[in-house]
Amino acid sequence: MTTTSSTRKISFRDLYIEHREKPTPVQTFVNEVARITDSSPNTVRAWRNGTQVPERIKQRQIAEHFGVDIESLFPNVKNADNDEND
Repeated sequence: MTTTSSTRKISFRDLYIEHREKPTPVQTFVNEVARITDSSPNTVRAWRNGTQVPERIKQRQIAEHFGVDIESLFPNVKNADNDEND
């Protein structure tokens, strides 16, 4: 392989470290949901694990952002405000 003047010089170890520190797709998803719902990443993980359930407004924000049906996001949850305009 030929190098050009625009090729950066970096050791394999440093290249590995650089890529290791990039967020995974799951981390990116969690951070995105946290951002759109104004919640912490730990709270989003609790929703994923089923130890907590987001408020209906946050469920709506997630559904609208990702273009999915709100009822399918948390199917085992009985929402007190299901009669609200969704």
